[in-house]
Amino acid sequence: MYSRAEAACKAFGMPMSQENGDYCLDILDQGGLDVVYVEELGDKRPIIMGKEAIIRDTITYMKYVGVPTPSTIHGKATAIAPPSKSSCAPTPGVSEVSQRRRQ
Repeated sequence: MYSRAEAACKAFGMPMSQENGDYCLDILDQGGLDVVYVEELGDKRPIIMGKEAIIRDTITYMKYVGVPTPSTIHGKATAIAPPSKSSCAPTPGVSEVSQRRRQ
């Protein structure tokens, strides 16, 4: 299963990377959105929904976990390193992330 950040990248059509994942999650959080999946379609087909709609129908919309788990990306199993101390820091604002991406 994808992590929440990986699913957000896939839903936005961006390459899966930590930087892109942080950027996509910032956009979702600021917009009152989240990335979910519908069991019938499978967890490899993430969709973006409003958080209020997700809360109203928790049986249909399944959430991705925030903590990365081993996942399959491009057909290869990928081991994900345990979180570092810096991962507990607040997520930077979208504008900060956007500035870093331009560099």
